[in-house]
Amino acid sequence: MNTLIRIVLAVLLIPALAGIVRAQIPNAGFETWTNSTTPGSWVPNNTGFWTTVSRTTTSHTGTYAAQGQVTTYASSPIAPTLTSIVFPVSQRATALSGYYRFTQLGGDQIGAIVVMLKNSSAIGAGAGVDTVAYSSFTQVSIPIYYDDTTTVPDSAYIEIFIGPHTDSSKVHVGSSFIVDDLTFGGVSAVKELPGLPAAFRLEQNFPNPFNPTTNIRFSIPQESRVVLKIFNMLGQEVQTLVNERRPAGNYTVDLNGAALPSGIYFYTLSAGTSVQSRKMILMK
Repeated sequence: MNTLIRIVLAVLLIPALAGIVRAQIPNAGFETWTNSTTPGSWVPNNTGFWTTVSRTTTSHTGTYAAQGQVTTYASSPIAPTLTSIVFPVSQRATALSGYYRFTQLGGDQIGAIVVMLKNSSAIGAGAGVDTVAYSSFTQVSIPIYYDDTTTVPDSAYIEIFIGPHTDSSKVHVGSSFIVDDLTFGGVSAVKELPGLPAAFRLEQNFPNPFNPTTNIRFSIPQESRVVLKIFNMLGQEVQTLVNERRPAGNYTVDLNGAALPSGIYFYTLSAGTSVQSRKMILMK
C-alpha cells in the first residue's frame, strides 16, 4: 500500500488505527447530499460553469461516495477540490484515515490535508499526496502532527483535491478520485518528560504543507556535530540550516522557503553516526 502524502510532514501509510473517532467528522461516509453535486457538511469547488465533484453509487460502504474529476472550462483544466466545513472536535486524533480510488493521468496527484484548530489557530496538521492509480478502494492513513504535546483541538477541517505533478502546472482531464468512509483515529496521550532526550529523533516539520515558513524539531542524546540540510526532489542540496557541534538537547530550527519554488522537499539530519530524513511540502 502506497503513501498518500501531505501536511506537515513525512507521511506514512498506517494499516490499522486504534481508538477510531468516526462521529467527529460530519458526513464522513458521504451518505447525505443536498443535491447530486453537494454533499452535506462539505463544500465542493463547483460553480455554475463547471462541476468537478458529484455523488456516485460506487462506494466503499453504504449507498454513496464522493467523486472528484478534472473537467474543463474555456479550454482550461479545472481540478476538483472538496473541503469540509470547520467542525468541532474534542480529542487529539493522531491520524486521518479513509478509502479511495484514483484514476491518474499525466502524473497528476491526489492529495488530502487535515488541519486541527484551537481558538481558530492551527495547532496540528497532516498532509499527503500520491500519484499511484488504484482501481479498487484502498485504505490510507495520514498522521497528524501537533506543535506541542498537550493542547487539545476544538475544531478541524479537511480538504481533498487533485493537483498537478511537481514538474507540471496543469492537471489532466481524465484524472479522478472516489473517496469514502473517513475517520479520525488514535487518540494521543503522549506527554514528553523534562530532561535530556533518550534517543536521536527528527520530527515532522510544522506546519506542513507550509508557506513560506515552518519549524523543524530534533533531539540528540549526546554532544555531537549536527548537520541539517534541505534537498529538492532531484537530490540537490538547496539549503543548510545547521552545521555545527551542539550539546545534547531538544532543538527547533526555522526554515524560510520564500526563495524556494513550490514542491516536495526532503530534510536530512545527521548527528554522530545517526542519520534520518523526512519529507515536507512547500505550497505557495
